Amino acid sequence: MKRIFTRISVLAAFCLLTINVALAQNITVKGKVIDGGDKTPLPGVSILIKGTQTGTQTDVNGGYSLSVPANATLVFNFVGYTALEQAVNNQTTINVSLASSTQQLEQVVVVGYGTQRKIDVTGAVGTVKGEDISKQASVNAISALQGKVAGVTITNNGAPGSSPQITIRGTGTIYGNTGVLYVVDGVWYDDISFLNPADIENLSILKDASSQSIYGIRAANGVVLITTKRGTKGQAAITYNGSVGYKVVTNQIEMANATEYATLINELSASSGAAKLFTNPESYGVGTNWYNQVFRNALQTNHQLSVNGGGDKSTYNFSLGYTNEDGIVKKQNYQRYTAKLSNDFQILAL
Repeated sequence: MKRIFTRISVLAAFCLLTINVALAQNITVKGKVIDGGDKTPLPGVSILIKGTQTGTQTDVNGGYSLSVPANATLVFNFVGYTALEQAVNNQTTINVSLASSTQQLEQVVVVGYGTQRKIDVTGAVGTVKGEDISKQASVNAISALQGKVAGVTITNNGAPGSSPQITIRGTGTIYGNTGVLYVVDGVWYDDISFLNPADIENLSILKDASSQSIYGIRAANGVVLITTKRGTKGQAAITYNGSVGYKVVTNQIEMANATEYATLINELSASSGAAKLFTNPESYGVGTNWYNQVFRNALQTNHQLSVNGGGDKSTYNFSLGYTNEDGIVKKQNYQRYTAKLSNDFQILAL
């Protein structure tokens, strides 16, 4: 009987020792997860112990705390960032920097009242960068889109400062109206002739019905989303963009002068047996060239000056623009002055 109690005591002691050893192997790991680019905290990052379903998420300040085995491996996951594995190795503090993912096709895009992967909507969304628009000396940003986006037809009427007609997927209303909806930094417009093309960061054209559904009936003919340039952190940078253009009439119809016209009329009369209408065609000379009375060689200039910069708490972007466009038809002229100021402030540190 004494031997039985001795064995039970030894077994109990062994179990308690095993439990204590297992508890001793778990340590509490704390740390912070930040963006590898701008070093801002990342809230909501999933942190799992590799091979298990045990884990936690970062708080609004990017911080976390988790009890893990001393020899475990932590897996950090966040949408839009590359997953990262970090061995604990008895460390109690592990700070992590996540890099942005380059797998753009797997990003989520909001379409109407739902979401879907970007790879599924590439045929319905056309995007043009602002630098591609500013390369062309266009007064209106829409004019610079000609031939750049499939399924979009752009027609210019040639008048200085006029807004081009843009048609997406043909006419979408029974009234024959093809006007699209412009959304500039979240504000709705029917026309963007006031906007300097050099101030545009990127431009997207929504051609799919599900992409337009959040804008209602105003989006029946398509939506053009425009994001203007914002400030960036760093020392103040001054940028100047300028262009000068020269416009002339091309493929002009060659007209007869006064002498040639009188001669042709006399020849026409003679061919029909009638008397000549002009006794001395040479006396009329060259006459008036009505093309020269109406058309001219026109000059177009664009100038834009911007100041960009900011610190950790705020950024700014300020720009001034001037456009002067003469029409090839005399006395036609268009002038535009633009000024834009954008400020971004971080009131509370995350």
